[in-house]
Amino acid sequence: MSTSNETSTTDFEQFLLFLCGAVELLIHFVGIPLSIANLILVARTSVIHPNMKFILLFQSFAVLLRGFCRFIICLFKFILWDPISAEMGLFFPAIIKIGFFGIYSRNYVPHILIIERILATVFVELMSSIEAFCSQWFGFHLR
Repeated sequence: MSTSNETSTTDFEQFLLFLCGAVELLIHFVGIPLSIANLILVARTSVIHPNMKFILLFQSFAVLLRGFCRFIICLFKFILWDPISAEMGLFFPAIIKIGFFGIYSRNYVPHILIIERILATVFVELMSSIEAFCSQWFGFHLR
């Protein structure tokens, strides 16, 4: 009986892990330029209110950050030739934590959008008169 804590995988499992890693690497290879294009389009638009623009830019940045971190992790699966340790964050825990920041931020933004839209609806006269970015809706959320 072995007392080793190492994970042992068969050749077929190893093949499947690398195949899934390659597919994910290709998905992020396509997704990162699309996220950059989305970020640029939102940044250049002048149709939406600056508050909404700020929220959408933050969300786009969070999606880009998560995609970039996952791309690095998938790349290290092949560089280290170890798909399990790369996912666990043994070699680069900071990238895993930055990726989680992107995930949590992206999941947090819909709540901010709902609050901002409710406040914009309730205080339509005030929000219509403000043409620039204002953070009054954000202060409401922090209370």
